[in-house]
Amino acid sequence: MRKFGVLFAVAIAVIMFSGALSRPPQDGPYKSSQDRKKSAAPAASTTFYADEAGRKLYIARSGPGARIAVYNLDTLDSVGEIPNTSAHGAAVSSKSNHGFGSSKPVAMWDSKDARAD
Repeated sequence: MRKFGVLFAVAIAVIMFSGALSRPPQDGPYKSSQDRKKSAAPAASTTFYADEAGRKLYIARSGPGARIAVYNLDTLDSVGEIPNTSAHGAAVSSKSNHGFGSSKPVAMWDSKDARAD
């Protein structure tokens, strides 16, 4: 019976501890300055990439309306788009000033002005 009580206490402690870990942090380095409405168009996949050096946010969308949308990271204003690119992700090389989308074939663009090459 004592063994059951110890196991029960350990199980309760694990449940309480895992609940504390799953809560989002109260104060963090990021705060939402603006709210944006979600698109009504269904998307198969949407991923985000923040280019900290270039201060741009890339949103890669595959499926219907496939494209890579580019936003100013500070103001969230649209600054460009790489159309007809069904990418599952995006990345930017600050050394070469090129962006890459994980599409077939791989999409590449000039990250300074978000034009497809």
